[in-house]
Amino acid sequence: MLFVLVAYRLIAPGSEWRLYREWYAKSALGDLLGADAALADIHTLYRCHDRLIAHKQAVFDHLVGRWRDLFNASFDVLLYDLTSTYFEANPPFPEGDKRRFGYSRDRRGDCVQVVIALIVTPEGLPLAYEVLPGNTADSTTLKGFLASIERQYGKARRIWVMDRGIPPKGRLKRLEQNLLGKPWAEARAGVQVKLLPQDGELYVFAESRDRVAKERAMRRRQLKWLWARLEQLSSMRLTREELLMKLGAARAKAPTAWRLVEVKVPRRGAAFTYRLDRDKLTQARRREGRYLLRTNLTEQDPAKLWTYYLQLVAVEEAFKNLKGDLAMRPIFHQHEARIEAHIFIAFLAYCLHVTLKRRLAALAPGLTPRSALEKFSAVQMIDVLVPTTDGRELQLTRTTQPEPDLKLLLAKLKLELPAQPPPKITVPASPTPPLL
Repeated sequence: MLFVLVAYRLIAPGSEWRLYREWYAKSALGDLLGADAALADIHTLYRCHDRLIAHKQAVFDHLVGRWRDLFNASFDVLLYDLTSTYFEANPPFPEGDKRRFGYSRDRRGDCVQVVIALIVTPEGLPLAYEVLPGNTADSTTLKGFLASIERQYGKARRIWVMDRGIPPKGRLKRLEQNLLGKPWAEARAGVQVKLLPQDGELYVFAESRDRVAKERAMRRRQLKWLWARLEQLSSMRLTREELLMKLGAARAKAPTAWRLVEVKVPRRGAAFTYRLDRDKLTQARRREGRYLLRTNLTEQDPAKLWTYYLQLVAVEEAFKNLKGDLAMRPIFHQHEARIEAHIFIAFLAYCLHVTLKRRLAALAPGLTPRSALEKFSAVQMIDVLVPTTDGRELQLTRTTQPEPDLKLLLAKLKLELPAQPPPKITVPASPTPPLL
């Protein structure tokens, strides 16, 4: 049952209702698993959700061994980050419910949400996650989660890489002031750093020439477009409602540039004024391409620390796949336990997604997991019914032969299609006699 839910989330993500009413009957899972439609009954699927969370820690423990066996993974460096997922639901919720208003990384502050903390290796292999209340602040998640991971993997040689938003920000502001007088040192070509040892940790203020140029070009492009759009709107004849809608659309299209422009709309009328906030622009220029890193390795090479920071993209890619390719949203469940089970299923599907991605990278480079699954979908399983002379039917369940490109992909991945099942002889159902 869990296999069906995870396979569905990986192959054709959607609601459990769609799985029950449509997808399972059209797929070959019933034939491959030797199960009938009762396996995908909607109440059976919900009962599976109700029992999943109790086994979450056992799955985390199992993943450690599987990643070691499959990819020789090590856990000396671990990446940690947070994301959120929102709900179109109306509070209030029961006391202690994790659906709360909070800082939305999806820019949906109007919706309640939960926060998801995820740990992956630098190769993107997921190890564990935790669902937290939607109003959880970044700085409050770190201590407890680190303690649970150290209990599971041990403290020896553990290197943690995380985003700046997670350590307490007040402390970081003081550290930035202390770093101002430190000399620059070159970590590698185009990257210079300042080092500040403090309280048994090392703080690294890094500036990347390439990232300065990239972020500055992005900001300039947005600001140029926004300024031209505001000039255009100021010369148009619009009603107040039309003006507000167009300003909102401009803000959504250029959010970074919008923070640098002060737009004022009077309470009445369809006019507005705008000006460039030069103080905010100066502050934005100073921050572009510059990062404050924190590590427990006080004797590490700054170049290696910068490399560790760049590996955070593995966590961001995990969130992108969970929300995009695996369609973790929308979440239709109303009960908190089933919401957590839904996220757990998405996490398991992501484990399969990563496994397929790693195998493709080694054996069939150039293919993404989604493109490979689309190629596999060309293989169909059909039932051929042949009537016999005695009134029965011979049922031949057969798999279509793959096209040459799919044959090549199967060979590269060292996979084989399942054997053709044996024929079955069925007796046609007797017609129901008419009611008198």
